[in-house]
Amino acid sequence: MQSELNNVRKITSVRYLYTVKRNSDGNAIYVVDGLPDTDDDFRPYGSPIEEEILPVVNKCLDGQIVHGTEILDTSWGMVIPACEPIKKNGITVGALAIEFDGSYFSENTKNSQRYGIIVCICVAISVGLVAILLIRSFSIPLYRWLAYTDLLTGALNRNAYELAMHTLCDSTPQPNLLVLTCDINRLKAINDQMGHTTGDQYIRSMAQLLLRRFKGKAETYRIGGDEFVTLLHDLTPEALETAMLDLCAEAQQITFGEYSLSFSYGIAAFDKDTDASIKDTISRADASMYKYKQECPKP
Repeated sequence: MQSELNNVRKITSVRYLYTVKRNSDGNAIYVVDGLPDTDDDFRPYGSPIEEEILPVVNKCLDGQIVHGTEILDTSWGMVIPACEPIKKNGITVGALAIEFDGSYFSENTKNSQRYGIIVCICVAISVGLVAILLIRSFSIPLYRWLAYTDLLTGALNRNAYELAMHTLCDSTPQPNLLVLTCDINRLKAINDQMGHTTGDQYIRSMAQLLLRRFKGKAETYRIGGDEFVTLLHDLTPEALETAMLDLCAEAQQITFGEYSLSFSYGIAAFDKDTDASIKDTISRADASMYKYKQECPKP
């Protein structure tokens, strides 16, 4: 809002544009000052309203609309004050205060000109607010995608994983929730022998296998350099085991030099009798994965 007020102030050549309210002691204070916070005249939240302008502000906080009709000589220069109450459910909760630079006006300026400027400010603020809403409607989904997507693989990232864990820990997980943990094998050897660009391709290949296989049935998260967690719904452990055997066979067809894509995995189903939360289920899946990794021949 401070930025929006500052933009309107520049567009309309208003000297000062800010919002005010009364504090618990009944004194008028600044809420949002439209000046940049680096400006010498900037007033932070809670600063008292200056004595010269206080009568105008108090009238407005009492519910009266104050239109600028005369130049006020203040310690910060000649200004023409105007003020519009801000009401909620018919009760004045604050005010929008405007101070025009008096040097731009003569004492004979017609009231209609001032009314026109106030109307322009109100229109500019309305247009600005509409623009903000429109921008947010487009930008919020993009920001959410950037915040929760692993840009290397297209899978959900660690932020999304932590959010999912928080949500699942605060609720009772579904009885048919399955956890699949995967850890890529041979990544260090590929990075050392073929470079990190090939290593990134190796990681992406693993992510794409999981995303394609479980599209619409699960959420796949990349939680570390070579670690993935997939949360599945409405699938039995037996069916998932069969799917993973097929996935392992498919991975063998993806080669990087002398190496084929290889990974270890573990499966665990949420059990309300043994798991205090989904984290216990993930721990069991991890234990199964590391056991699988230890039993596999070393590359």
